[in-house]
Amino acid sequence: MITKTKHAVVRALRASERFTKTDMVYATKGGFWLFFGYAFQIATGIVLSVLFANLLPKEAFGTYQFVIAMASVAAVFTLTGIGSALVRAGAQGAEGVLPYGFRLQIRANSGIVLASAAFALYYFIQGNPLLGAAFCIVAISQPFITAFSLYRPFLQGKQLFQRQAITDMVQRIVPFLCMLATLRVTDNPLYLLCAYFISQALTHGAAYVYIARTCDQPLREHPELKTYSKHLSVMESFFEIANVADKVLVWFFLGAVPTALYTLALMPITHLQSVFGFGRILAFPKLAQRPLAELRIVLHEKIRRFFIITCVAVIAYIIAAPYIFSILFPQYLEAVHYSQVLALTVLAIPRTLITQTFIAHQLKRELYIINFTAPTLRIILLAIGLPLFGVWGAVGAVLGTEAVNTIVQWYLFKRIETPAQKAAYE
Repeated sequence: MITKTKHAVVRALRASERFTKTDMVYATKGGFWLFFGYAFQIATGIVLSVLFANLLPKEAFGTYQFVIAMASVAAVFTLTGIGSALVRAGAQGAEGVLPYGFRLQIRANSGIVLASAAFALYYFIQGNPLLGAAFCIVAISQPFITAFSLYRPFLQGKQLFQRQAITDMVQRIVPFLCMLATLRVTDNPLYLLCAYFISQALTHGAAYVYIARTCDQPLREHPELKTYSKHLSVMESFFEIANVADKVLVWFFLGAVPTALYTLALMPITHLQSVFGFGRILAFPKLAQRPLAELRIVLHEKIRRFFIITCVAVIAYIIAAPYIFSILFPQYLEAVHYSQVLALTVLAIPRTLITQTFIAHQLKRELYIINFTAPTLRIILLAIGLPLFGVWGAVGAVLGTEAVNTIVQWYLFKRIETPAQKAAYE
């Protein structure tokens, strides 16, 4: 009976491919586990966000979010692009890439230590021991978190989505419980940051050891992985800084309380983006395996269908946002309008399939243009908008950047040349 039911489901999924133009068996199998993992991540994230918003003073919550954002800035000073390169290598059947990637990453992570130490020294000199001590914690733990977390892109490249989902859930439960326990006894952001970073380092380490022992071959040299990681890191470093620049600049221009307000406005949008993000993860291995000429034909329709789905989700969220905040974040009701407008950024998610195509096929010129144009524009708009319009300036900068980035990526995608076209010109 189970076998017959399974075959019937497979036949139905195959029949639906005439309309979806997608491998529905692959999408359903992998998507189920990715969605299951993301659902757990979102659920624990919402619980912590509600507790933070209702138990912590706004200044403490803003300080906590500022350190988390600056830890992301420090993480830029390493091989930020090795994760994408690892997914591509795994999708193409390379063996021994996980321990090799870990070795490359851990060597490059000295940049994180130096950057975090510099932040700590600055705040100690400025007479702020709380932030100084916080960045010392970042300097100790963030290099290990960054290196150990490489098990995720490795599993994505190998399309082992079930193992990734289960490993991620086990890895996340310990930090979640640590944060709950810490919140019960203190509202000091330093203790909360200590609990967060140390628990993340330990659990990521355990997850990495488990995956490395059970899924990968002994270490092998992969010169292409090293070279491509360096290219992607140069491209993505500026982009990663720009991604957290809004929270950092809100802190510097407006202070801790507006940072807390902006973070809560952005939090539901981040979770909504994560829900749709698993589609990008599912797509990447397939994009790496399919010819570029074929992708130029089929990707337009996939993006159009993806866009329709995101439109429905955005409209639903805009309607529900006032009720969500009144129930979960009653102290931050003024963030509702910011959050409703920021929801429009979700409409840009379908274009990430274009970005993934560029990465999967090593289109370096296009990637350099994207990863320098959008971040530069975002930082300029933030620097102009925040002093003039406050939090609305940050909202406008994020929306403007997403709109321009979408236009640029579509333009580049339409103009890319396949290997056959390049050979014809030559």
